Amino acid sequence: MDTANPDKSPVLTQDEAILADFIQTRLNKVQADIKDLIASGNEDPEPWQQCFAYMIRTYGRESEEPFRWFKYYLKAGQIPAAAALPVLVQIYMDGAVDAGFANILARVMKKEPEAVRADRIARTGEELADLMDEDGRVTLYRGSFGKPFGTEPDGSRPLEKAFNFTLDEKVALGYAGIWYPAKAVLYEIKAAPEDIAWYSLYDEEKRAILLPQFKGAGWTLVSEKQLTPADYVNKMDEKTAKRAYLETFKR
Repeated sequence: MDTANPDKSPVLTQDEAILADFIQTRLNKVQADIKDLIASGNEDPEPWQQCFAYMIRTYGRESEEPFRWFKYYLKAGQIPAAAALPVLVQIYMDGAVDAGFANILARVMKKEPEAVRADRIARTGEELADLMDEDGRVTLYRGSFGKPFGTEPDGSRPLEKAFNFTLDEKVALGYAGIWYPAKAVLYEIKAAPEDIAWYSLYDEEKRAILLPQFKGAGWTLVSEKQLTPADYVNKMDEKTAKRAYLETFKR
């Protein structure tokens, strides 16, 4: 990562200087820890995840800096292939990523060691057996929206580029209608365990991260239901939802 030219650095207030020093002190620590992991050849995902969790807490959940550091170490070949996917998923779930996330996800899954990949697939198949069809494919859902509140051009990414799904149809319905959009769609797909990078049966959203179709995944669309406002499942009234939308996406 580049270091700014000190002659061009902005003049900081006392509070800004204290915060900058705090971040730099913590960053020095986590960089030292990562350096030790690299030097020791440690391939255990857990200490790598601990380092990046510390980095996420340092920068804050909305900062993309931990993702940038991940890409830096990945490009340098310093993050073990066995640890890369768990760390990347952690950054996505707990921090922030940029538009290149799908590319990095595909790269990391392609480099995943065969034994690690086989274990992930077997574990997924065992834990999601109740959600599988006779062909061993898991049912997942995705809610998609367009033109929130009837005026904005914003919308969900195209299905073939999507990587965020849920195991719970109600969650997908809730996401599709959360911003009271002019149009909304509920997708049902079938995915083989090898395309499921991560999932959770225990959190409220029951999220699953899949390799996107445009990056080579083999999951297929089963149904596509166009929703009406009567189908929306909203936890917020429209006024509160619009304020939350503007605060989240229109800063």
